[in-house]
Amino acid sequence: MLNNGMTIDVADSIYNAAWTIYWGYCDVQLYYVYYKEYEKIALEENNVNLFKNLVTLWMNLYSLSLEGNDIPLDNHTTRLKEKYDQLISDPSKPNTAIEAKAAYQLMRFFLGDSPNDIVDDMIQIVDESFGHLDLDLYPLSRAVQEISVFEEAERYNGLFERIVTIMSEQKQNQKLH
Repeated sequence: MLNNGMTIDVADSIYNAAWTIYWGYCDVQLYYVYYKEYEKIALEENNVNLFKNLVTLWMNLYSLSLEGNDIPLDNHTTRLKEKYDQLISDPSKPNTAIEAKAAYQLMRFFLGDSPNDIVDDMIQIVDESFGHLDLDLYPLSRAVQEISVFEEAERYNGLFERIVTIMSEQKQNQKLH
């Protein structure tokens, strides 16, 4: 527990502040301050939701680094990859591994991985999640639809169909419960 509240509550506040600064004020230095604060918490905790949000903040940081800002992106990327490896390597937490893998796929595009490899891994993640976890497929669905390079992947149509099918089933299950 931190001095001013539960760790998750503090992390959520920092995440929201960083997000607001990035999209609303575009203050690079202040965003970076909040990014580092959030990163510190996310890397200390074994919480996949904090990891997923850190990936989102990292993608913003990546964009800022492309604009010539003095941000040591490689250091942050290395730390994020180390946390990813930690989260996916615990066999006693298969749902955490699936969620971490799903979040990380979005980051791989920025790292220059092959769209075919990313799509293949997304299919595997979607298949692994079926029946084990109500994985929130919205971020993957959005990436598949909005990042046009994925459309060139050999198995794009299969991925798209799987995501649509599973999201439909998830929606039906929510109506039944």
